[in-house]
Amino acid sequence: MPLLPYQLQNHPLGSDGYYRDVDAFADQVLEAMEASFGPWLDDFRSFVGAAGIETPRSRPEYGLELLMLGTLWRTVGGAALGAAPLPLYVSAGLAGVRRVALFKAAADWGRGILLTAWGNYPSRSAPDAAPTLAQLDKLLRWLRATGDFGQEVIRLRAWRTYLRRRTPEEAARILAGACDCAAWFARESAAVLGRYTPEVERFLAEEHSRYRFREDWVFCGRRREEYHLNMVGAALMNRAFRPEFLARPRQAVLLPACLRREPGGGCRAVRSALGWQCRECAAGCGVRQLTRLGRKYDFEVYFVPHESSLFARGVAAPEVRERLGVVGVACVLNLLSGGWKVKALGIPVQCVLLNYSGCPKHWLKEGLMTEINHRQLLKVLGKAECHPEPSP
Repeated sequence: MPLLPYQLQNHPLGSDGYYRDVDAFADQVLEAMEASFGPWLDDFRSFVGAAGIETPRSRPEYGLELLMLGTLWRTVGGAALGAAPLPLYVSAGLAGVRRVALFKAAADWGRGILLTAWGNYPSRSAPDAAPTLAQLDKLLRWLRATGDFGQEVIRLRAWRTYLRRRTPEEAARILAGACDCAAWFARESAAVLGRYTPEVERFLAEEHSRYRFREDWVFCGRRREEYHLNMVGAALMNRAFRPEFLARPRQAVLLPACLRREPGGGCRAVRSALGWQCRECAAGCGVRQLTRLGRKYDFEVYFVPHESSLFARGVAAPEVRERLGVVGVACVLNLLSGGWKVKALGIPVQCVLLNYSGCPKHWLKEGLMTEINHRQLLKVLGKAECHPEPSP
């Protein structure tokens, strides 16, 4: 049996049980965020609007960002404080260079060496107090250098700007609240969602060392509470974006390539503006199944090789984007970044998790065709009442 860091089927009800559990836990997380830093969320919403940073979003979205700040400080704050600055600056530059296909392989090779040798990851020590503003700057520099937290850095920079406008005492209280909430989240999420991430610690102990000097050294070394953060974050994101998503007349489901049965040269998919379109060449292929489901329930289906290639050819004209809603299907660690990336284009997004991760690039040498919960997909599309499709 392959070593899979997370498995949504680890419930008597299968992955249906997971979606029930995470939705109920999301309510508890909202209450905890209100208790930890609720009074500051409205003030931050007013600030970003008045400063022209962005059109203010919902309070739960901003609460999720503070919870994310506290969680990342717990998991990688020690690495950020101990990492050498110069290699981080170089790695951040290479993260930008890799967007050019011609230089991607060389840039990833360089990033893998820099982050493994000088990124201080994983750190042998964790911070014992909330960050100061100077330490928050170091955290953001480290996150940017990895190339894995682009959307997270964008959001946390807005918080850094806001915190600098507060008194030192106020900034310290907000940061302490974020860390206190993150500590609660780490403890409670392990109790509620831990059944779905039973092999993360074993994976880190037995497998992570083989990622040394690879560009996914940090990505594949993420801690258990980061898995749980993405799980709950996806549930909260779905709630926040759902009304706008359901109002869009055109719906597209974007799948990862690991759902294919023929991942190599046997796949006869053709490329389009939103991704690759299935030509139904292989029986038993997950993309083929979902393409047929889309035909039945009137939604489009595409697959993309990697989150970094999402909309690599661009999306069509603005008037098309204004009509489009997207369901992003991804493994746990790509949920927040991928969802925010799509929303930044003005496209409301919903998230559905892969039941487990199986791509050969990051997780399994031989690869394993993945699957999703079809019933959950139809639910987020607003079509669950049409027909109760069987789900893995």
